[in-house]
Amino acid sequence: MALFIAIFSFPEIDLDYNIGIDPPLKWLYNHLFSERLTIGREIIFPHGPLAFFMYPLADNFILSALITIFLQTVFVFHLFSLLGKEKWQYWILTAVSSWLIFSLSNFNQLILSNISVAFLLFLSNKKPAPKYFGLVLTAFAFYIKAYVAIIAGTLTFSLLALNFFWNKNYKQTFIDVTVLLGSMLLLWMLIYKQLGGFINYCIGMIHLAGDNSAAAAYYPNNNWWLITPFLIIIGSIAFLQKTRKGNFFGFLFSLSFFATWKYGMAREDYYHARTFLYFIVVSMILFLIYNHKKRIINTPIILGALVLFTANMRNVENPQPLVINYSGIENFIRFVSSFQQIREASDKQNTINIASNRLPETVRNQIGNASVDIYPWDYTIIAANQLNWKPRPVIQSYAAYTSWLDKKNAVHFSSANAPEYFIFGLNNITPDLNGGKLVSIDNRYLLNDEPQTLIELIKNYSRVYSNENFLVYRKRVQALDVNSLLTETLSTKWNEWITVPNYTNQLTRLKLHIGRSFSGNVKSFLYKDELYYMYFKTKDGSILKYRIVPQNAADGIWISPFYTSAGNYSPSETITEALLTCSDKKMVESSVNYEWEHFDIDTKTINNFFGKDSTNIPEIYVNESILLESDNPNWNGFDPQKVITDRTNNQKFYQLKPTDFSPSFKLDIDSLLKTPKRITVDCWIKTDPNDHSTLVIETESITGEKNWQGIEINRQIIDQDELNLVFSYIDLNSQIKKVTIYICNNGNKPVSIYSMNIKLLKTEF
Repeated sequence: MALFIAIFSFPEIDLDYNIGIDPPLKWLYNHLFSERLTIGREIIFPHGPLAFFMYPLADNFILSALITIFLQTVFVFHLFSLLGKEKWQYWILTAVSSWLIFSLSNFNQLILSNISVAFLLFLSNKKPAPKYFGLVLTAFAFYIKAYVAIIAGTLTFSLLALNFFWNKNYKQTFIDVTVLLGSMLLLWMLIYKQLGGFINYCIGMIHLAGDNSAAAAYYPNNNWWLITPFLIIIGSIAFLQKTRKGNFFGFLFSLSFFATWKYGMAREDYYHARTFLYFIVVSMILFLIYNHKKRIINTPIILGALVLFTANMRNVENPQPLVINYSGIENFIRFVSSFQQIREASDKQNTINIASNRLPETVRNQIGNASVDIYPWDYTIIAANQLNWKPRPVIQSYAAYTSWLDKKNAVHFSSANAPEYFIFGLNNITPDLNGGKLVSIDNRYLLNDEPQTLIELIKNYSRVYSNENFLVYRKRVQALDVNSLLTETLSTKWNEWITVPNYTNQLTRLKLHIGRSFSGNVKSFLYKDELYYMYFKTKDGSILKYRIVPQNAADGIWISPFYTSAGNYSPSETITEALLTCSDKKMVESSVNYEWEHFDIDTKTINNFFGKDSTNIPEIYVNESILLESDNPNWNGFDPQKVITDRTNNQKFYQLKPTDFSPSFKLDIDSLLKTPKRITVDCWIKTDPNDHSTLVIETESITGEKNWQGIEINRQIIDQDELNLVFSYIDLNSQIKKVTIYICNNGNKPVSIYSMNIKLLKTEF
């Protein structure tokens, strides 16, 4: 029966990978395991050395499938034993429950499901075999992914603590802990053939988990009337049974519920929220099986709670329909009948997918077999060019979001162990709110991801080649002697502009020291940290905004020379003022201390490093702002009666009531499109982040066809009590003859427009 269920739950055969941020990890971890696992001994990343089990490619698929089937088979046996009866009804219940759990489970959830049912079986019959299976599997999880390791660790800690307080058996607890730690060390030895690096790996996991919410969180508008009763029911239902089994289950799973809540709701996109939901679903299925009393009452209560959370799933980032995998038998048939053909087709498709990351032949020949690393994250450059990869500790720039993690990379690049070359991939596919090409994930500025590491790269590497896709660097024979000078510590308030000192021809950074209030610490622990942004005002009056991470901000926010791209696309900007804002000032200390950091390295050297041999300076054709104190002949629909004075700051604003449209600006541009053009729109706005309004750029082609591009304003609202910059842009082509720009309030609350500026400029993007 177990094998039959495993066949009907056979994993999907997906042997493709691609360029980008996350897709290259699939190639990377499969490549490490298949070819050079030992070179990854120093890697500190949310994915462990055995992460290929999550997304196996052709060389590792059979091994992954065998381990998956083994885990599924053991789970079925343990679940049947947990039911404790051999009546035909329990065979059916085991089969249906197992198939449902496997249909919801990826490889990570399958591990956690096995640990959960093994520990419940031990609590039920006190036989040690399931417990030790769970302990060994926890050690295995430690090398898959940080999330799986943490959840498995909380389950194991809870079991050992529960067992100790129940039996007060010090010797048995010592044996159990020894089995766990011994298994972890044994696996490390099997993987890397030595113990070196193990402690570093453990510390790195703590750092990766500790500041994740400040670095990688989304902030959707949750319906807490749905989430709160869900949490109350799921968190208390086991204890409300007032039975020993109910209490055991509650104590065993409470920490893991909280840990998965933090994982799912800190990031809070569809994938992470779904992971949390599926873990709760599997846990509640096990609860109903383990605690069979009052099952008729508990089942509808649990289903009702799950419906509440599912209803809120439409509010998460990038919501999608929840699906169950029904295609296991089809996957198995495809595997048995045509795996080799699927493999060959995937190999051809992968070559096509990563072809854009091929280096010119002369550059590839110059590098030869020298060691190479990739910055910031697209390792398919290694795959596309068959390069000799030497990884740094934190292998993607966005994940080095604490000083400790950043320091690891900085020390690496300044050491004798640094690669001979590193390649800066410019095919950045992440969207930039400002329209630039030097953005990290989640609207962060790439040059702020690793402040310490970036300085070491500039000191130790010089550029030897550049084109529109790559900057290629080689290690200097002698590192540059670069020193920095810190100013005295100053203080600023939130939402106050800081004047940038005029230190020309120098690299300048701003070191920020952000502290949370007591309530902010509580919120960060129970839910997530605040959303932090900085506004940068340029010499020409434009405003750029980027998200910042408090931990890295203390090591330096890049100020001057400020680049919006690498290569020859655009010149550096001169930043004259900077402003710090966050989503809720009650959750942070009222003032922020800062210092200016100046490096004795000239701008010419910095420009050379980032490929600024020559720059294409944007030419502005139109620069038009809405006027709130006079007539607006170029803005259709302007109503002076809607202009109101804000008594808090004595500024005027144009109020849009629900269903209202703002004045629209129309531009006839068909005669200007001989060269590439871009329309940019920036507005200072106050509105409720839970409401909905849209900034619209509408284009009309020479054939009369209209195209409507709208961005949701509430997605760019950081603090509803302050003015928020909302920005949008569109690149035009020769088919466009007219552009119309306006704001539509399709929410239920007013929108206050304090300014609205439109530019038409020449661009080389």
